[in-house]
Amino acid sequence: MNIIDTLRIPKIANFVVFDWGATIAMAILIEKIFNVNVYLTFIILIIISIFLHISYKVDTMTNYYLGLSNKPIR
Repeated sequence: MNIIDTLRIPKIANFVVFDWGATIAMAILIEKIFNVNVYLTFIILIIISIFLHISYKVDTMTNYYLGLSNKPIR
């Protein structure tokens, strides 16, 4: 098991805490660098991640709940 797999173990409601935390951290970083709204940035990052996961055929809980992918096997 590599470090990313280890970081992705903690879950809340079957959502990976690390993934959401990393997305929030990136939204804050982008806000600081570009002086843009952090909430709008977060939403845009989520939308981008949805399309990226679909294009790379990676099943996620978010896409599963949106009806865009199968339930991820964990």
